[in-house]
Amino acid sequence: MRAFRMTVAPQPASPQATGDLRRGGRPLRHLLRCLPLLLFCHAACAQWDMLGRNEELRLFMDRTPVQRDGDIVTVWQLTDYTRAQWVDHRVIMSVRHLVEYDCVRRLTRTVAAAGFSEQMGFGARVAAESRPDAEWMALPAGGSAETLWRAACGG
Repeated sequence: MRAFRMTVAPQPASPQATGDLRRGGRPLRHLLRCLPLLLFCHAACAQWDMLGRNEELRLFMDRTPVQRDGDIVTVWQLTDYTRAQWVDHRVIMSVRHLVEYDCVRRLTRTVAAAGFSEQMGFGARVAAESRPDAEWMALPAGGSAETLWRAACGG
């Protein structure tokens, strides 16, 4: 399992880089200490819109793009199961996916996924996979895949 890493470009020494910049009387470094909390609260903070459902699952998308680079948009999707899914003797009730869409060529790929023990991405993370070099796949016409693509790309 690979972990996501945040990289920061080197900056010359300055009051901002040394934490001397103050906003509202508090050093900027206090804000940076909160960054890990902000990164992990996505399940609770996301505004999940339900885009489809059937007897077995519900599909959600956080319509706030993580990143948009030309024709490529990256979004969070959530699959919420109505019944427990078993993976290696572990129960998974929901899976959060980081998905990229090529809005012009109608392609998609999942670059990361994490399975959770409770619905809506809550509970313990019981499985995770990161595939930043995942292969692009063509979207089939109709169905939930096209619904998710339209929601991500604004089509």
